[in-house]
Amino acid sequence: MPQLLPTFASEQAASAARVADAGGGIQLPGHLADASAIRKAVDDLLADDSYTTSARTARDEMHGRPAPLELISMLMA
Repeated sequence: MPQLLPTFASEQAASAARVADAGGGIQLPGHLADASAIRKAVDDLLADDSYTTSARTARDEMHGRPAPLELISMLMA
């Protein structure tokens, strides 16, 4: 699911930037997150299919990776 990522702290901004750079969402600095900015960002997320496509790609990549329990078994072997 594409994400709207309002950020208020530096660690949030760093994480949000990675999602936005991958095309999976829009980063919105907290000090700019008024009603009109949020509305525009949501409208953009809903209107531009590339956000959904990128989010699906990220989901599929994560689903293709082994689960933590599988990794433990692999490392212990």
